[in-house]
Amino acid sequence: MYQLKDSLSHIKYISNKYCSCQLALVMLSWPLENTGNWENTIQLLLDTNIRGLREDEDASSLEGCCQLSWIWLS
Repeated sequence: MYQLKDSLSHIKYISNKYCSCQLALVMLSWPLENTGNWENTIQLLLDTNIRGLREDEDASSLEGCCQLSWIWLS
């Protein structure tokens, strides 16, 4: 149980860090007039984006057939 608590704390720390960096990029892009494709890659991180690779799959599904969240493709 202790490892799970540490893992969840680490996930929360990393997600907060990502959100801070993403917000900084958004704020800096407007004064620099540099909006563009990076916003498609570095998206706003929602709690629903934070999940494992196989969390939404049915146990009987075929291997290799899953819809990856954008976060796994970045």
